[in-house]
Amino acid sequence: MKKNTTDDVIVWNSFRNGNDEAYILIYRKYVRDLYLQGLQFTRNKEIIKDCIQDVFTKLYKYRATIGETDNIKYYLLTSMRNQLLTTLSKEKIYVDTESENTNSESLFEKNIEEILIEQEENMTLEDKINLIMSLLTDRQKEAIRYRYIECLSPEEICSLMGLNYQSLQNILSRSLKKIRQYVKKDLPE
Repeated sequence: MKKNTTDDVIVWNSFRNGNDEAYILIYRKYVRDLYLQGLQFTRNKEIIKDCIQDVFTKLYKYRATIGETDNIKYYLLTSMRNQLLTTLSKEKIYVDTESENTNSESLFEKNIEEILIEQEENMTLEDKINLIMSLLTDRQKEAIRYRYIECLSPEEICSLMGLNYQSLQNILSRSLKKIRQYVKKDLPE
Protein backbone atom coordinates (compact mmCIF):
# COMPACT_ATOMS: atom_id res chain seq x y z
CA MET A 1 0.00 0.00 0.00
CA LYS A 2 1.32 3.49 -0.86
CA LYS A 3 2.08 5.96 1.92
CA ASN A 4 -0.65 8.38 0.72
CA THR A 5 -3.16 5.54 0.73
CA THR A 6 -2.15 4.59 4.25
CA ASP A 7 -2.32 8.22 5.38
CA ASP A 8 -5.78 8.60 3.82
CA VAL A 9 -7.05 5.50 5.60
CA ILE A 10 -5.75 6.73 8.96
CA VAL A 11 -7.12 10.27 8.58
CA TRP A 12 -10.45 9.05 7.19
CA ASN A 13 -10.98 6.52 9.98
CA SER A 14 -9.98 9.09 12.59
CA PHE A 15 -12.56 11.49 11.14
CA ARG A 16 -15.24 8.78 11.06
CA ASN A 17 -14.51 8.07 14.73
CA GLY A 18 -15.26 11.67 15.70
CA ASN A 19 -11.89 13.43 15.45
CA ASP A 20 -12.69 17.03 14.50
CA GLU A 21 -9.02 17.77 13.77
CA ALA A 22 -9.07 15.08 11.07
CA TYR A 23 -12.17 16.74 9.60
CA ILE A 24 -10.40 20.11 9.51
CA LEU A 25 -7.33 18.49 7.95
CA ILE A 26 -9.47 16.92 5.21
CA TYR A 27 -11.16 20.25 4.55
CA ARG A 28 -7.94 22.23 4.34
CA LYS A 29 -6.21 19.64 2.18
CA TYR A 30 -8.98 19.23 -0.41
CA VAL A 31 -11.13 22.39 -0.49
CA ARG A 32 -9.04 23.95 -3.26
CA ASP A 33 -9.31 20.79 -5.38
CA LEU A 34 -13.09 20.86 -4.99
CA TYR A 35 -13.22 24.54 -5.90
CA LEU A 36 -11.15 23.95 -9.04
CA GLN A 37 -13.38 21.04 -9.95
CA GLY A 38 -16.42 23.28 -9.52
CA LEU A 39 -14.96 25.69 -12.07
CA GLN A 40 -15.11 22.86 -14.61
CA PHE A 41 -18.90 22.90 -14.31
CA THR A 42 -19.75 26.56 -13.71
CA ARG A 43 -18.09 29.91 -13.18
CA ASN A 44 -20.73 30.84 -10.60
CA LYS A 45 -18.50 31.04 -7.54
CA GLU A 46 -21.43 31.18 -5.12
CA ILE A 47 -22.84 27.88 -6.41
CA ILE A 48 -19.39 26.29 -6.15
CA LYS A 49 -18.92 27.52 -2.57
CA ASP A 50 -22.44 26.37 -1.63
CA CYS A 51 -21.76 22.91 -3.08
CA ILE A 52 -18.48 22.64 -1.19
CA GLN A 53 -20.29 23.62 2.00
CA ASP A 54 -23.00 21.02 1.28
CA VAL A 55 -20.40 18.29 0.68
CA PHE A 56 -18.59 19.00 3.94
CA THR A 57 -21.82 19.47 5.91
CA LYS A 58 -23.13 16.09 4.75
CA LEU A 59 -19.75 14.53 5.37
CA TYR A 60 -19.78 15.77 8.96
CA LYS A 61 -23.43 14.92 9.56
CA TYR A 62 -23.13 11.34 8.29
CA ARG A 63 -19.57 10.59 9.33
CA ALA A 64 -20.56 7.78 11.66
CA THR A 65 -22.34 5.94 8.84
CA ILE A 66 -20.18 6.65 5.80
CA GLY A 67 -18.01 3.88 4.43
CA GLU A 68 -14.29 3.44 4.40
CA THR A 69 -12.03 4.81 1.70
CA ASP A 70 -8.36 4.66 0.89
CA ASN A 71 -8.58 7.70 -1.42
CA ILE A 72 -10.17 10.73 0.22
CA LYS A 73 -9.59 12.95 -2.80
CA TYR A 74 -11.50 10.60 -5.09
CA TYR A 75 -14.31 10.28 -2.56
CA LEU A 76 -14.63 14.07 -2.25
CA LEU A 77 -14.36 14.71 -6.00
CA THR A 78 -17.15 12.20 -6.58
CA SER A 79 -19.29 13.82 -3.88
CA MET A 80 -18.61 17.29 -5.26
CA ARG A 81 -19.42 16.27 -8.82
CA ASN A 82 -22.71 14.73 -7.70
CA GLN A 83 -23.57 17.79 -5.61
CA LEU A 84 -22.81 20.14 -8.49
CA LEU A 85 -24.86 18.14 -10.98
CA THR A 86 -27.79 17.99 -8.56
CA THR A 87 -27.59 21.70 -7.77
CA LEU A 88 -27.20 22.76 -11.39
CA SER A 89 -30.09 20.59 -12.54
CA LYS A 90 -32.34 21.90 -9.73
CA GLU A 91 -31.44 25.46 -10.59
CA LYS A 92 -31.82 24.70 -14.32
CA ILE A 93 -28.57 26.46 -14.99
CA TYR A 94 -27.04 25.80 -18.37
CA VAL A 95 -23.39 26.66 -18.43
CA ASP A 96 -21.45 27.79 -21.43
CA THR A 97 -17.91 27.61 -20.09
CA GLU A 98 -16.42 28.81 -23.37
CA SER A 99 -18.01 32.25 -22.99
CA GLU A 100 -17.46 32.76 -19.29
CA ASN A 101 -14.55 34.46 -17.64
CA THR A 102 -11.81 31.94 -16.84
CA ASN A 103 -10.32 33.81 -13.91
CA SER A 104 -10.78 32.04 -10.59
CA GLU A 105 -10.57 33.52 -7.15
CA SER A 106 -8.76 31.73 -4.37
CA LEU A 107 -10.51 30.41 -1.30
CA PHE A 108 -7.32 31.04 0.61
CA GLU A 109 -6.17 34.34 1.97
CA LYS A 110 -2.96 35.64 0.41
CA ASN A 111 -1.21 38.92 0.86
CA ILE A 112 -1.04 41.33 -2.07
CA GLU A 113 2.65 40.74 -2.72
CA GLU A 114 2.22 36.96 -3.03
CA ILE A 115 -0.71 37.43 -5.40
CA LEU A 116 1.21 39.86 -7.64
CA ILE A 117 4.29 37.65 -7.79
CA GLU A 118 2.22 34.56 -8.54
CA GLN A 119 0.22 36.36 -11.25
CA GLU A 120 3.36 37.66 -12.93
CA GLU A 121 5.06 34.25 -12.93
CA ASN A 122 2.03 32.36 -14.19
CA MET A 123 0.53 34.84 -16.66
CA THR A 124 2.19 33.60 -19.84
CA LEU A 125 1.94 29.92 -19.00
CA GLU A 126 -1.66 30.29 -17.83
CA ASP A 127 -2.60 32.11 -21.03
CA LYS A 128 -1.13 29.30 -23.13
CA ILE A 129 -2.83 26.62 -21.05
CA ASN A 130 -6.18 28.43 -21.24
CA LEU A 131 -5.82 28.79 -25.00
CA ILE A 132 -5.00 25.10 -25.40
CA MET A 133 -7.82 24.05 -23.08
CA SER A 134 -10.27 26.22 -25.03
CA LEU A 135 -9.64 23.94 -28.02
CA LEU A 136 -11.10 21.00 -26.07
CA THR A 137 -14.71 20.08 -25.42
CA ASP A 138 -16.04 20.22 -21.85
CA ARG A 139 -15.83 16.43 -21.60
CA GLN A 140 -12.22 16.44 -22.84
CA LYS A 141 -11.29 19.17 -20.36
CA GLU A 142 -12.83 17.19 -17.52
CA ALA A 143 -11.00 13.99 -18.49
CA ILE A 144 -7.66 15.78 -18.92
CA ARG A 145 -8.08 17.52 -15.56
CA TYR A 146 -8.87 14.31 -13.69
CA ARG A 147 -6.06 12.36 -15.35
CA TYR A 148 -3.21 14.84 -15.46
CA ILE A 149 -4.01 17.43 -12.80
CA GLU A 150 -5.86 15.38 -10.18
CA CYS A 151 -3.80 12.26 -11.08
CA LEU A 152 -6.78 9.93 -10.79
CA SER A 153 -6.53 6.42 -12.18
CA PRO A 154 -8.40 5.55 -15.38
CA GLU A 155 -10.77 3.37 -13.35
CA GLU A 156 -11.57 6.25 -10.99
CA ILE A 157 -12.15 8.61 -13.91
CA CYS A 158 -14.42 6.11 -15.65
CA SER A 159 -16.47 5.75 -12.50
CA LEU A 160 -16.58 9.52 -11.87
CA MET A 161 -17.54 10.41 -15.45
CA GLY A 162 -19.77 7.41 -16.12
CA LEU A 163 -17.61 6.11 -18.98
CA ASN A 164 -16.24 2.77 -19.98
CA TYR A 165 -12.47 2.36 -20.23
CA GLN A 166 -12.31 2.53 -24.04
CA SER A 167 -14.42 5.71 -24.18
CA LEU A 168 -12.08 7.36 -21.68
CA GLN A 169 -9.05 6.32 -23.70
CA ASN A 170 -10.64 7.73 -26.85
CA ILE A 171 -11.39 11.04 -25.13
CA LEU A 172 -7.87 11.32 -23.73
CA SER A 173 -6.29 10.34 -27.05
CA ARG A 174 -8.29 12.90 -29.03
CA SER A 175 -7.55 15.57 -26.43
CA LEU A 176 -3.81 14.94 -26.48
CA LYS A 177 -3.83 14.89 -30.28
CA LYS A 178 -5.47 18.35 -30.34
CA ILE A 179 -2.97 19.63 -27.79
CA ARG A 180 0.01 18.22 -29.73
CA GLN A 181 -1.24 19.75 -32.97
CA TYR A 182 -1.55 23.16 -31.36
CA VAL A 183 1.84 22.98 -29.62
CA LYS A 184 3.54 21.78 -32.82
CA LYS A 185 1.94 24.65 -34.79
CA ASP A 186 2.90 27.17 -32.08
CA LEU A 187 6.59 26.18 -31.91
CA PRO A 188 9.00 28.39 -33.88
CA GLU A 189 10.78 26.63 -36.71
